[in-house]
Amino acid sequence: APVALLTLIGAAEPAAAVRIDLNDPPVQNGLVGRALRSGRLASSRDIQTDPTLGHMQALAEAHDLRAAAAVPFQCDGEVAGLVVLASAEADFFADADLQSLVTEMATDISFALDAMAADERRRRSELAETQARAFAEATIQSLPGIFYLLTAQGRFVRWNAGFEATSGYTGEEIAGLHALDFFTGEEKELLRQRIAVVFTEGASDVEAHFTAKDGTRTPYYFTGRRVMLDGQPHLVGMGVDIGARKRAEAEAGLLRTIALGVGEAEDLDEALRFVLRQVCETTGWTMGEAWLPNADRSRLKCHPVWHGVAPGLAEFRQISRQLSFAPGEGLPGRVWQTKQPEWIADLGPQSRFPRLEVARRAGLAAGLGVPVLAHGEVVLVLDFF
Repeated sequence: APVALLTLIGAAEPAAAVRIDLNDPPVQNGLVGRALRSGRLASSRDIQTDPTLGHMQALAEAHDLRAAAAVPFQCDGEVAGLVVLASAEADFFADADLQSLVTEMATDISFALDAMAADERRRRSELAETQARAFAEATIQSLPGIFYLLTAQGRFVRWNAGFEATSGYTGEEIAGLHALDFFTGEEKELLRQRIAVVFTEGASDVEAHFTAKDGTRTPYYFTGRRVMLDGQPHLVGMGVDIGARKRAEAEAGLLRTIALGVGEAEDLDEALRFVLRQVCETTGWTMGEAWLPNADRSRLKCHPVWHGVAPGLAEFRQISRQLSFAPGEGLPGRVWQTKQPEWIADLGPQSRFPRLEVARRAGLAAGLGVPVLAHGEVVLVLDFF
């Protein structure tokens, strides 16, 4: 039941705390109840003779209390508590100036609580934004192929490590280049036209040879989509090597979808859910899970977000939620420790897979663990079955 604590200070005996049940009818009909219902200060001339305060008279007599006043304070527009004052002098709170002072005190408390609540909301919002940005950055840097974000003038705003590795240019050099500098001959004009289409129509794609710093030309499939950042149009896209045509077409669709989905995700859960679903749907995995390090990075814990497309996965999922892995333990732990993907072609007795029996009952026969890295550290592990 809702309760309030009344602390007596300055009495003849040491300070004592009195527990008041706010659902108690006498309390509801008394001083506290009147203050709560009105939202304003309520007072009593003399507790010991006030017929509505019979529940407080023994307390008043024990501590020689006469007049009393109660004023509510709020947080975010809702009553959060009350200030209850008592005096040994009858009619003490009848003075208008004193009532204004007590009301102002409650207002100050409300203001302080509102400020604290606003600060906590801001802190949580900033933390969520920081986590979402970190996840987006880690995902972008972990994607195969090249990622790029361009201004309407064709200048680079953002790119991934894959872009630097493929092009042979440093980050400082890329920042000074134009998008068309990576193409030659007639393809340069083709790229110019396709970039223009992105900004006029919203999206486009093209196949062209990406020219590295050493002159090497590699066939790539590029995507582009218009996005608004800080009120200005930009082009976001991915590029993949199309040496193996069919594989590249599937990867390009997945990379483009993941890049856009992660960029538009409002928080970590939404981004994870999107990535797991897209990978499973595109590559044919039955289910996908995410494992995140705990606060002291001693163990991996299974994240609540997952994706599954087949019946019979509930038991496997339940077991996963109960487990945690230290570096080197299980598929997620080994991927965490080595910072390398691990493929298990057969979830058999030799697979070193702790969830083997429940995986068999769920019809899972193979597995893949993939690390997501940020600044050289594993920030999460994705596994697929």
